[in-house]
Amino acid sequence: GWTHNGSTQYLATGIIPAQDQSFSALVRFTNATRATFCTLIGQQGLVANNSLSLGLFITDSLQYRHGKDAIIANNATSGVMACAGAGAYFNGISVGTIPAGSADTVYSLYIGAQNYENSAIRFFAGNIQAIAIYSDTLTAGEVATVSAAMAAL
Repeated sequence: GWTHNGSTQYLATGIIPAQDQSFSALVRFTNATRATFCTLIGQQGLVANNSLSLGLFITDSLQYRHGKDAIIANNATSGVMACAGAGAYFNGISVGTIPAGSADTVYSLYIGAQNYENSAIRFFAGNIQAIAIYSDTLTAGEVATVSAAMAAL
């Protein structure tokens, strides 16, 4: 896993996600500092808010974005966040459906920050123990299985 300081540290994956909600991403994190909007894994295209972004939002919630709009659920500093297609999950349990966005220019995913037009923003402060990215949409059962495996690390 990785420890992020919330101001400069991130990893560029080189993975450019499809913007049609046809893939899945899961992130196990702990000891998150919830002081500002920060991103566990994400990118944002040129159209405002068209992105994959799993992250902590302001001080008290988790934000799931896999397209133009986001859903906000839960209040945690540790756990497994996931999006699988339009589905949002926390610790393997569904928390809602993420509205779809429109396709535009996209960038590679960053871990520990959001890639905004090839610049790192919204840095994460805390630990990321595991990340899994799939090129297809996992079922709810598959998300639960992978989330449980990540939680056992």
